[in-house]
Amino acid sequence: MTTLITFLGLGKTDPKTGQKIYDEVTYVDPDSDNRRVTTRYVARALAEFFTCENVHVVATELAWGTHGDRLAEALNELDILPAPHIIPEGKDEKELRQQFRVLRDVLAEPTDELVLDITHGFRHQPFFAASALAILQAAGDLPINTRIVYGAFEAGNKENATAPILDISHFIDLMGIAFGVSIFINTGHAGTLIDALKRESARLAWRKQKGERDSYDETRNLINALNDFHDDLSTLRLPHLISDANDRSSASRFLEAIERYGKFCDKAHPALVPLIDRLQKLVEPLAIPDFTSPQRPEAMRHLAQSFLKFSRYLEAAAVAREEIVNRFAAGDALEAGTPYFDNNSRRFAEKLATDIQEIRNHFEFRNDLLHCGMRRMPIPARKLKSNVEKLVNFMEAVSARKPRTIFVTRHAGAREWAERQGIVIDEVVDHLAPDAINPGDLVIGTLPVHLVAEICRRGGRYKHLSLDIPPEARGRELSADDMEKFGARLEEFVVQSVAGRNERNNDQ
Repeated sequence: MTTLITFLGLGKTDPKTGQKIYDEVTYVDPDSDNRRVTTRYVARALAEFFTCENVHVVATELAWGTHGDRLAEALNELDILPAPHIIPEGKDEKELRQQFRVLRDVLAEPTDELVLDITHGFRHQPFFAASALAILQAAGDLPINTRIVYGAFEAGNKENATAPILDISHFIDLMGIAFGVSIFINTGHAGTLIDALKRESARLAWRKQKGERDSYDETRNLINALNDFHDDLSTLRLPHLISDANDRSSASRFLEAIERYGKFCDKAHPALVPLIDRLQKLVEPLAIPDFTSPQRPEAMRHLAQSFLKFSRYLEAAAVAREEIVNRFAAGDALEAGTPYFDNNSRRFAEKLATDIQEIRNHFEFRNDLLHCGMRRMPIPARKLKSNVEKLVNFMEAVSARKPRTIFVTRHAGAREWAERQGIVIDEVVDHLAPDAINPGDLVIGTLPVHLVAEICRRGGRYKHLSLDIPPEARGRELSADDMEKFGARLEEFVVQSVAGRNERNNDQ
């Protein structure tokens, strides 16, 4: 069933009779130049062009009294009886509200296809109609096949009194896309945007068939890229979402599609450009080469902060936790999403992280979320939200610290040997202050076991400078050549005191 909603005004005064009339015009079908209808009432032409079963007329009492019978007579040729919807003249705010209420109610009536004609909409009436359409669209009650049309007298042929019917339905697409982008950048949910883009794609495909457009590929490309990105975002597939290590990530492909669609919008939907720019800013930080790249901490920070903005606290906590664990794998980068990913390295990094009481306490917040508070004393919602924000802030603080490589030695031969091996050293110290160690720092040296345990407890990593020194060479200063001769090498150790292990078990 197709329903036409049209406005009816007073028209102009006929100088011969003094009556209010509309000029007789030959209207051209927007879908076919070969179909034309000559009439004084645009609703008569539209009802035939769009094969309408129902015609609703929004008019003041005076306008309907002036033209109602003549319009009904014209529509009688199509066996259609128009239904009037009387509105006040709009002299004050109360009457304007009543006009909007009438428009909203008539637009909300069930129908399969809707044609809204704004040709004779007076002053604010088209604006009210657009607002009502936006509300229906937001509520999901606007028919997919909705068209907005306008009898363009000013664009017609004055000599033969013909006027085209302009189809301005793309403004419905614009409203839908704007609404969808707004939802996506504020919640991370893309369903509304995908549906709006599909409607636009279908309309553009139809216009291409008519020869009005060359291509509609940019919309289809954006739909496909958005679908993939949204799936990875919603299921937290981090390697597929942000890392190009194996193939191009969904963030990279989505970003490219946004950029191309932005150029299309600059021509077709210029009003959307600021929103498309915001969409691009949401995705841009996530398109990184791989998990070993220097951009990873910023990408993970941006992703965690985005989930906080979306009020999706479990995802925010999960991202923060993984970035903290990654921080402890700085020397053996976790190449997630590639064949080089090492489960043992992942477990080792997680152990280093959870051995630190402060980090372990932060991780408990995520566990409470993960188990939906199903415990004896669940954390209250407000406190849990605050805790997740603290976890994300903690992640940012950890990621902001650049991992250092600290060589603890007093021997010139050892420093020269490290240079020969191509080991990049940030600091060389005679003595180590363990309380200066941050998560991810690497310490190289020949330290006593209790200091190594403290380094590991604080989230640092320790590589022991091992040599096979014969008895006759012990006790003297070794050169770099001596060290190479005695098989100098770095061996990584993890040391934990029994007291620390028992303390952790008691906490659990």
